[in-house]
Amino acid sequence: GAEWKWLHPVDGVDPEVHEPGFHERFYTSDYDDSAWQTGTESRWLTGFGYGDPVAISIGEPASGERNTAYFRARFRTRQNYRGLIFACYRDDGIVVYIDGKEVARDNMPDAPDSYLGTAAAVIGSDAETAMIGIKIPEGLPAGEHVLAISVHNASPSSSDLRLGNVRLYGTL
Repeated sequence: GAEWKWLHPVDGVDPEVHEPGFHERFYTSDYDDSAWQTGTESRWLTGFGYGDPVAISIGEPASGERNTAYFRARFRTRQNYRGLIFACYRDDGIVVYIDGKEVARDNMPDAPDSYLGTAAAVIGSDAETAMIGIKIPEGLPAGEHVLAISVHNASPSSSDLRLGNVRLYGTL
């Protein structure tokens, strides 16, 4: 039930073209996301995206322009955590940031995050809604935080993109 903000350049334009330095800032706590779309994820439905059934459609670009979508959520913790576990389902690859620092990636090559960056492999069928879990050894202090995620297709002609059931668990 978290409120998410998202930016999905459905016209196929790299955000870096319109906002130089975008890829070095969209995941920071002080980034201005006030112009982004807003929606609340349903715990029981199929997340954000396009192509396959989703709870919230973020718009479907033309084939050949289906690259990356960006998501941000603010949250508050009441206590300190020694480590974290990030969980979600995704189609195809993700890069995860907390408070401006990359903390995890799944199905993405070891390369700088960019709008034209592609996932390492196609995620299909039941794997699109299978939960993944990633252990994050860094701790998290009590307070306000920003979780940011870039979701990448394996190909700009991919038929779908999805992010859903995002969870962040703290370990004591």
